[in-house]
Amino acid sequence: MHLEQTSRLRVVVATGFVRRMRGGSQACLLTTADGEMYVVKFRNNPQHLRTLVNEIVATLCANRIGITTPELCLVYVDQSLATNHVADLAIRLAHGSVPIQAGMHLGSCHPSTVANPAVVYDFLPALRSWNIANFRDFVGVFVLDKWIANSDSRQAIFVRMREPDRQDARYQIQMIDHGSAFGGSSWRFADAPLAGRYHDPTVYSDVTSLTDFEPWIQQIRAIDESFVQLVMRHIPQAWVAGESRELIVLLERLMRRRTMLASLIQDVLDCKSNPFVNWGMSRV
Repeated sequence: MHLEQTSRLRVVVATGFVRRMRGGSQACLLTTADGEMYVVKFRNNPQHLRTLVNEIVATLCANRIGITTPELCLVYVDQSLATNHVADLAIRLAHGSVPIQAGMHLGSCHPSTVANPAVVYDFLPALRSWNIANFRDFVGVFVLDKWIANSDSRQAIFVRMREPDRQDARYQIQMIDHGSAFGGSSWRFADAPLAGRYHDPTVYSDVTSLTDFEPWIQQIRAIDESFVQLVMRHIPQAWVAGESRELIVLLERLMRRRTMLASLIQDVLDCKSNPFVNWGMSRV
């Protein structure tokens, strides 16, 4: 089977259906020929094809500044798999459903594999009491979400790290679901100060000033203009047919926003539900 490669993203072939996932994009967990499992968002998902493009852009941005996210790839679903699981893979609408389209879709690597399941949680209670390897990513991803104008709340999963010699639980956070970057399908920067925050404000309890965001602000400012073309090379051409110029304009605006980050973070302080409750306090 010949699969046309139009993106720098790796291509894997779907082999089976595991389950439907929660969320408005109606993603599904699929097994693939490489023994991995991927959370797959389909091109004809109800939130628009643009949200898949947003996922790629936001993940590349996150990777550039050291925020942990699942690996993305293109998942090829052939017609036989789509037909054999037509009910499971259908996009459910208010008045009926439509089947998914055979072809390339966007996959986010699940921590589990076919042979080795992982312990994964959508949330952990009393987060600060857990041994989490990259807890500071919550502060870094807040900067990212201001940069990309994420219009949704921050989503994350917690993965139990496989360290058999350790007696204590140790988790890694993976930041997921970036489809609402750039306002989702609208591709605009509608900055809402509290958009992008995580539901548990204790993840920001170490934040006392803008200095706590500086490591990520500086990394974003250091990204040069060649990043736009890097991003374009990762997006399948068919997904932006007729919209390439619009996407480039969006990315150019994104690059100009590198100088706005401090101001966008400061705007949060004026909100009634300001999550940075320790802002202005000195550390002991």
